[in-house]
Amino acid sequence: MILNSSDKLFFIQLNLKKEQYSLLQLNKNTIFFE
Repeated sequence: MILNSSDKLFFIQLNLKKEQYSLLQLNKNTIFFE
């Protein structure tokens, strides 16, 4: 399956959002457990 550049950008942004979200979750957890 060949992705065009806009599809690639979309997936990159999606992955970045996921990473940011998990980082936020981690931060919440550490604050909560302190």
